[in-house]
Amino acid sequence: LINVPENFSYESANEAGIKVRIASTAKGLGAFATSHIPLGTLLGEYRGETLTADEVKARFWGKRKPDSHDEAWISSREKRGQDTTGNYLLEMPHGGFVDAEDQDVSTWCRFMNHADENSCNVMPFMQSEIGGKIHTWPRMYAIHDIEIGQELCWDYGEYFFIGNRIQE
Repeated sequence: LINVPENFSYESANEAGIKVRIASTAKGLGAFATSHIPLGTLLGEYRGETLTADEVKARFWGKRKPDSHDEAWISSREKRGQDTTGNYLLEMPHGGFVDAEDQDVSTWCRFMNHADENSCNVMPFMQSEIGGKIHTWPRMYAIHDIEIGQELCWDYGEYFFIGNRIQE
């Protein structure tokens, strides 16, 4: 059994009826269905901090020298025991990023692991309109029926595994 910390990521999983537990030794934690989820169900939003490409270059990729704002941000993460790996970055169509690494401000969707496009059961939609309102956070939808106990996975894309770094 693992000691589950109390933070927003875990609280949002409980509210959504999602179980966060060890998926495997290679993957670490994963998100699992606690009830049948029909095809087309909105599962949640991939939320976290919104960062500019310039902030990402300094804070994660070493492509720019961190300024005082970046250093304060990094210090805050360290003091709260939050990592700065960049493994939870999702690039948005407008060129900004969602950073879901900080568990104090990100949703449970951060716990969904990768599966190739033939094996995934979830897909992010970067912009969707519901009831006339445009949602700009990535929204995760079930693209297959998902059964109780099944792990929720989506295709991170080819660039995640080769470092998805801005080249300049």
